[in-house]
Amino acid sequence: MGAADLAAALGDPDVEVRLSAVKQLSNEPAATVVESLIRGLGDTDWRVREEAVRAGGRMAEGSDVLAALVKAVSQGENVGLRNAALELLRSFGQRAVPALVEALPGADSSARRFLVEALASGGDAGAQVELIAALASPDPNLVVAAMDALAGVGGDAARAPLLAVLLRGDSYLSHCALQAFERMQVEVPFEALAGLLSDKVVRRAALEALGRSRDPRALGVLVDAVQDAAPRVVATAVRALTEWFDLHEEAGALVGALGGLGPEALTRLREQAETGDPTAAALLLLARDQAGLDTGLRECAERGNVNERWLRALNAWGEPGIAALLERARRGPHRIQAVALELACHRAQELSAGVQDEVRATLRGALAAVDDDVRQVALDGLGRWGAASDAALLAERCRDQTPEVAAAAAAALLTLAQRHPVAVRDALGHLAPDAFDQPTWTRLLVLLDGDTALSRLQQASTHHDVNVRAAAVEALALLGTPSAAEVIALSLADESEQVQEAAARALGDLAQSARHVLGVEPLLLALEHAAPGVQAAAARALGQFADPRVPAALCERARHGEPIVQLAAIEALRGLESPEVGELMVEALGHADVEVVKQALQGIAERPHPRMASRLALALGHPSWAVRKLAARLLGELDAASAVAPLEARLGQEADPGVRTAIEDALTRLEGGR
Repeated sequence: MGAADLAAALGDPDVEVRLSAVKQLSNEPAATVVESLIRGLGDTDWRVREEAVRAGGRMAEGSDVLAALVKAVSQGENVGLRNAALELLRSFGQRAVPALVEALPGADSSARRFLVEALASGGDAGAQVELIAALASPDPNLVVAAMDALAGVGGDAARAPLLAVLLRGDSYLSHCALQAFERMQVEVPFEALAGLLSDKVVRRAALEALGRSRDPRALGVLVDAVQDAAPRVVATAVRALTEWFDLHEEAGALVGALGGLGPEALTRLREQAETGDPTAAALLLLARDQAGLDTGLRECAERGNVNERWLRALNAWGEPGIAALLERARRGPHRIQAVALELACHRAQELSAGVQDEVRATLRGALAAVDDDVRQVALDGLGRWGAASDAALLAERCRDQTPEVAAAAAAALLTLAQRHPVAVRDALGHLAPDAFDQPTWTRLLVLLDGDTALSRLQQASTHHDVNVRAAAVEALALLGTPSAAEVIALSLADESEQVQEAAARALGDLAQSARHVLGVEPLLLALEHAAPGVQAAAARALGQFADPRVPAALCERARHGEPIVQLAAIEALRGLESPEVGELMVEALGHADVEVVKQALQGIAERPHPRMASRLALALGHPSWAVRKLAARLLGELDAASAVAPLEARLGQEADPGVRTAIEDALTRLEGGR
């Protein structure tokens, strides 16, 4: 459709015809369809206007296009045209700035306001001269638009002119100037803000700006404002003090200032905190007020997380705050007890010896709580901060009737053993064998001395509970002795597939850590005769062995096993050196399972070969987009010119956007490396 046809179509009474015509605008030379573009931007139907903006964004913004858009913005008869032209100019950004600046001097006041609005998106320091000049206009709307534009442009040159407007004495302009300073993230001088506090219209905005001030005098003004009679001023001051708190790493000055708050101000902060405002709760903590602690603990208990600002305020309270936490941990509701205990333990390492002893005593007392959550927190805390004498307490809790509590006790013993191994070993040694008839507790047996641990784990490996047997196998791997490896190998014949898989994984872990390992015979047998899940575990374990029999056995499973076994075998083969492996990876590219193909691709990319690029390129035609995308990425990582041709050939056929992007990225990397 030529320019004349477009112009005719845009005058058609049928909106669908006009819409179709506008979509064709970007296909024509911009200079020939400027008039049609303006007609589309000013159409009576909003769909046509929106499509014209999109089409204009794809056109080259030559001087004739920009001049027409500036004229459209300056006119006042067609509001839809003006708004659409403004939107298009904003999309041009900095490229539109010269035309806008050139038009400013000759425009009337109304038009200048809209031109300045368009400049706000330009971000060009070259527009500053005209924008600063616009600040002197008697039209407040123009001044506000100019300030907004200057805030977008930024730069040191904008500060002094904006400050002059701020101090002009006009409340509305002062408020807008403060917003401009905030957008620029520029600090306003304290003296200027202090002079605005008597203006009721600007006062709250000035207080917010004081919260972003680094001037120490701002703190006193904000604390005074918290004690104001107007609730909205108090709320603003609270937010501003929070910003001040965030801005200053050292909270000592704020703690001291808030310590002088009067009872009325504290009451207001408590009321605000009671509504669920964590900001007010943090300030109360900084004022050393108990209500802030209670509010924050309730929020933590209800939401399950800790407000970081509130936690920082609690830390600023110091050891007296820990004492208050421990008081609530002893006497509060169960949910509060658990949270208070956890928070007290969070700071335990930083506390004096006396307060640490008080934390431990509170944790020991909490072991008798009726609430499971409280007991679990206490167990965790004693694991991290308990003394050697606490090992017996934790060991006894391993027999708790609540599985979650017993598991927490076992985990705590494992943690405590890192600091007091002898005490933990002695405590466990006094427990009867039947204390270890749960999986979590079975793992504790590795903490006993070698012979005792092996004997008890060997006994656990024949337990009637399959989960205990599996846990025993995992624990035996931690022992890492030849005798332990023999017991693990016997578990490959267990009646449970779960235990067999655990045994195969354990033998692989032992081989990977280069500790005491048996020969590969038990795993090779499992690879042939076990269930598919066990075969897969055995295949992965065999990948850790350098035995010459392993590659052939894994290749056989990769070709003829169940899909889960084939995938595991190929994963294992990726780490082995054998001529047969490379050919197998190429064969696997034709596998029906996408994950198998992806593993094969990774394996090919890891093995240097003269035809690596051509092998990887085979997958560019795979039906799965995920495979094609991976192949493109791997080809892009090659330092080989031979990877370019297949990528370029595929790019012309590829329909998937994600794969196309991967191919383009790969070509960019390859071309950049030439």
